Formats: sequence, C-alpha cells, structure tokens
Amino acid sequence: MVGMAKKSDLPDLVGRHLRAKVLGKRHYKIADALMKKLETEMTPGERVTLESGKVFEFRDKGSMFPVGQTARRFEFKEVTVA
Repeated sequence: MVGMAKKSDLPDLVGRHLRAKVLGKRHYKIADALMKKLETEMTPGERVTLESGKVFEFRDKGSMFPVGQTARRFEFKEVTVA
C-alpha cells in the first residue's frame, strides 16, 4: 500500500501508475496469445510440471456466449500430487 504522498511526489506517482497500466495491458496481451496457443496444444485434464516442480492442470471453465458465437474458457489450476 502506498502511504501519504507529498504534492511534489504526485507527478512521479501518476507517471508510475500510468506506466504500470501500460505494462499490464501488454502482459495481458502476451498471456492471452500464449493461452490461445496452449488451447490448441492441450486437452482439459492434461497436467504439466514446471521446472519448479509445481504441477498445473489445464481445466475447462465452461462456455460463454458473446453475441453470435460461443467461446470456451480455460485456466490452469495448481494441483497437489501425492
């Protein structure tokens, strides 16, 4: 959390805020493109182990119905392997 700022700090804080938003948008676009690729390569229920040893399962979140089309939504959920 950011504490109280002095008036002289406001331009810096606003600039950092705007830059963070731009970076966030860019990273969401990259993440979306990667997910689109993964959707063509993986099937729901398939698991992948990262270099860190964590295991993630590719899951189907269901359908959504934008006007005139149906879109599937997927996610990765961390799973515990016994």
